[in-house]
Amino acid sequence: MVTNQKTSLSTRCKRAQVKTQLIFNQKFLKMFFVNSIKDILEMDIQTRKIEFVQELLKLENEELLTQLEDLLHSVNLLKKTDFKPMSVIELNNRIDQSIDDSKNEKLTTTSDLILEIDKWV
Repeated sequence: MVTNQKTSLSTRCKRAQVKTQLIFNQKFLKMFFVNSIKDILEMDIQTRKIEFVQELLKLENEELLTQLEDLLHSVNLLKKTDFKPMSVIELNNRIDQSIDDSKNEKLTTTSDLILEIDKWV
């Protein structure tokens, strides 16, 4: 009986070792494939950048170049802006404030807003 218990314990240890090795192998394979896919995507992005720059160098239209520069600057500005999600409490406070503003007729009409936006440009 002691021999059976030792065998059983030995068998369980071996099974645990095999299971641990399988888990390790699965994690390794997942990590390997994820990193490989990232590398492939990164190469694709690098290729796209190179092709874009090559086309940009051929560009003769100054107006289009200015538009691309403006687009690049606006994207960079958006990246620098520190957006933080609102908490539920902040959202509810903002909703309450909006409802109060509406009741007190502190509103901007769509036409007024459009006129204001036209002044920006």
